[in-house]
Amino acid sequence: MIVDKFLFNYNTEHIEMPKGSKILKAIAWGPGKFALWALVNPNAPLRKRAIKLYATGQDINDELSLTGTYIATLEDGPYILHVFDHGEMIEVKK
Repeated sequence: MIVDKFLFNYNTEHIEMPKGSKILKAIAWGPGKFALWALVNPNAPLRKRAIKLYATGQDINDELSLTGTYIATLEDGPYILHVFDHGEMIEVKK
């Protein structure tokens, strides 16, 4: 097991991470850029992981939002964003 970093932005819907990764922390990495750290098994097969940002006051009306696990609240300039993990999706073929 190792701790690894994964970068994402506003438009990211999925992050490729090893199966069974445990997300530890997320931070703002720069304007419109974000990073999260996870405890991973680097030998595990890759899975798409659904990560979503919600702005404070944003209307969250999709059913997926009800299944998410809160990760962190981030400041990006004037915006306050809330990171949710919606879990592993499908295996990534390489």
